Amino acid sequence: MKFILVILVLAGSCVGSQKTLPADLRNTRWVLKELHGEPVVIPEGGREAFILFAPDDTKVSGMGSCNNFFGTAAIGENAISFSGIGATRMACPDMRVEDALFQILSAPVTYSIAGRTMVWEQGGQSVARLEASEKP
Repeated sequence: MKFILVILVLAGSCVGSQKTLPADLRNTRWVLKELHGEPVVIPEGGREAFILFAPDDTKVSGMGSCNNFFGTAAIGENAISFSGIGATRMACPDMRVEDALFQILSAPVTYSIAGRTMVWEQGGQSVARLEASEKP
């Protein structure tokens, strides 16, 4: 009986601890929080910038703060190369966040994930910090 109780307690503690597991790169909505060390401020009339890597293939999509975007990503052990990035073509009053994000997506990045935070680097410099969101 004690053995069964121990198993139930351990199983219950595993279920409760899932929220603290590191975010997975795929099927996670990664919200852009910093660009080149500066906090991302959502421009007036803009939306939260994010990127989403499809769970089972090379597709990537997201929001640049004004326009939706899509493309492909070749994901290595700690590097991502984006290609075929396309976007809707709405004009917004402030395109700085989106323009900076699309500039980053035009070259490979190295990435690291710690907990729910992902950092992208190019040329040894941090270019973006993203946070895992609850909604995919």
